[in-house]
Amino acid sequence: MVKQWPKVTFFIIGNEFCERFSFYGMRAVLTLYAINVLRFSSAKVIYIYHGFIALSYGTPILGSILADGYIGKFWTILLISMVYILGQLILTISSAFDFSVSLHPTLDILGLALIGIGTGGIKPCVAAFGADQFNPNHTKMVSAFFAVFYFSLNAGSAASMFITPELRAIRCGGHESCFPLAFGLPAALMLTATILFVLGSPKYKNLPLQENAIFRVAEMIYVALKNKSCSKIKREHWLEHYLDQHRCETDRACKALLQSGQSKQCAQTKFLGYVTNLCRVINMLLPLVVFWALYDQQGSKWTMQALAMDGNITDSFMILPDQMGLLNSFIVLLSIPLFQFVVYPLIEKFGIKTTPLRRMAAGGFLTSAAFVICAVLQFQIEETLPIIPTSDTAYVSFINVYKNCSVTVTDFDGLEKKIGPDKSLVDDVTNRNLELFRVKVGQAADSEFLIKFDINLLIPCSNVSPVAVQYGCLSASSSEAYAGGIALCRVQNDNSSACNFDTNWESVYWSSSTAQRKDVVTDKMSPNFTSTVYSYKDIRAGRYHIHYIPNNVSSTLPDLLNESAVHLKGVVVEIQGMGGVYSLTITSDEEKTSGDNLTTSATMHTIIFKNHLSILWQIPQYAVITFAEVLIIMTGIEFAYSQAAPVLKSVVQAVWLSNVACGDMLIIIIESLHLFENLVTEMLVYAVIMFLVAIAFSLMAFFYYEYAHYNTEDVQHVELKNLRSD
Repeated sequence: MVKQWPKVTFFIIGNEFCERFSFYGMRAVLTLYAINVLRFSSAKVIYIYHGFIALSYGTPILGSILADGYIGKFWTILLISMVYILGQLILTISSAFDFSVSLHPTLDILGLALIGIGTGGIKPCVAAFGADQFNPNHTKMVSAFFAVFYFSLNAGSAASMFITPELRAIRCGGHESCFPLAFGLPAALMLTATILFVLGSPKYKNLPLQENAIFRVAEMIYVALKNKSCSKIKREHWLEHYLDQHRCETDRACKALLQSGQSKQCAQTKFLGYVTNLCRVINMLLPLVVFWALYDQQGSKWTMQALAMDGNITDSFMILPDQMGLLNSFIVLLSIPLFQFVVYPLIEKFGIKTTPLRRMAAGGFLTSAAFVICAVLQFQIEETLPIIPTSDTAYVSFINVYKNCSVTVTDFDGLEKKIGPDKSLVDDVTNRNLELFRVKVGQAADSEFLIKFDINLLIPCSNVSPVAVQYGCLSASSSEAYAGGIALCRVQNDNSSACNFDTNWESVYWSSSTAQRKDVVTDKMSPNFTSTVYSYKDIRAGRYHIHYIPNNVSSTLPDLLNESAVHLKGVVVEIQGMGGVYSLTITSDEEKTSGDNLTTSATMHTIIFKNHLSILWQIPQYAVITFAEVLIIMTGIEFAYSQAAPVLKSVVQAVWLSNVACGDMLIIIIESLHLFENLVTEMLVYAVIMFLVAIAFSLMAFFYYEYAHYNTEDVQHVELKNLRSD
């Protein structure tokens, strides 16, 4: 078999690996890109993500029509791949611009649209083109090809879902995440996929064009409906009205079949039987629209859920929110042999036959269970989330920077709150301890409060060491606080004073342009001195020292920053977990400051507590939804392919992929109606709907559907095509 194997198919297998890496890699980080860069609301994120998926699975029918009836599979794959590459490049370029640039989101949506058309257009062609390279009699080799093809598909998607989130987490270009790199690698892989495909072109076997079955089925349905509207004759099935005006002796297909001697049956009657059975298959596949609506939320709602969870597994290992989808690839590869060789045989030992429709019904119930698990987990998450103030209310906190004194704060209603040394008022939702003052917005007040800042430097220039004065102060005697560049530098121990700007995530830099001066009023109406406030930035968990950065350093190149950084002694910042929001206030201790020796102290104020639940709690719902995938998707492919006539395999493929698109469109419609107040209710409603759909599917399988069986006369030529939803 090895000697007879067409070596040119390895170009096609390599093409599929790279293309799936490109698609899944880009898709893995798309949700976080829409949230963090495009600043979309959760509803708009759903529109973008599921709209993109719907486009990706709605356009394969166009690629199939183009390949089968017009330009062939080779040119369809090549030309649409060019569109695919263009879309990837546009998205990569767009991601390099700041949010404020007017190109967003128009350029992003254009890139996604081209990618959706590209991946959808080639989806029905690549596997089928690979199968075309084999001799039709070499069925074992064709089966082996699809096994290798399927493996490369999953290998590419699994690799990308691990690598691209890691690239996304790198800092680059002054941004907290490197989306240009995360999108750039998939773009490069798609270019590689196209090059690999072209390299095999001299030896490809290109089969002649054939009649497009989709058009033929559409014509039959149209004629049948038209004749039915005009006819008073009752038929057993409405499609039979297609034959109202049919004459075998004048029909070219009927005469050709009769002359061939293969069958005495009318060709159109035979094809009508195929289409009639196809309609029954389509009716059984329609409920799967709800399954796809739930299944594809792994990349949207479930990723958003992961954002509110703690991804730190150990001190040195963490799982990113957009990496959880990797579980699906691993579990599905383990589950396929588990179900085929253990679960199904074990069930049949008890006398229960595991027919395809029974398996699919069981998958529906498992999908419902997965969303119940998701709802329970979301309920636990929401128990730890901060309470969002209403539109007419503001929360006010106070920070006590004194190390040895307590402070008592009294509001206008006489409510007193005591703040211990080096403490602040916080709302600890987990322990039901709410300390923040609630102030009605718009009511008269005698004071203005500094509510929410990241790093506040209240160190007067007169107390800053001489080496740092020139970096951010007007003069050594100025009452204004230091306002130059600063950096947080990750350290392993407190004895380290060096700052390493060469390693990503080891340092976080604020330039002086991000500093804002704020007047600080004590017991007088006029400002006594100023503080300096720096903007928020994302910081990974760890232990950090603070360093001054001179104003005259115009570049953020690591070498220049390493040479100029000045360690601010006495301040250690420790960040634990993920998802927390903190404000760090740094002050000078005037009683201990003498000469050039600056003594500082810092108070860390928690605005939002870190995520409490581990991201590993998502594993059960991912495992259950993956088991459902094996039962529904893998079995559904087998069912649809075996129940469709050989000449209608491409039509079944189009219906299958269109189901995916309809499922994602259903999510967009539901989201636009704003039916749910919280994610817990939404997940439970989806679970109930899926449960009811699974019951309806079971009843249809029992009372409605009868399995079709095709004889050797029907199976004269079967063109194999990849039907998997990927």
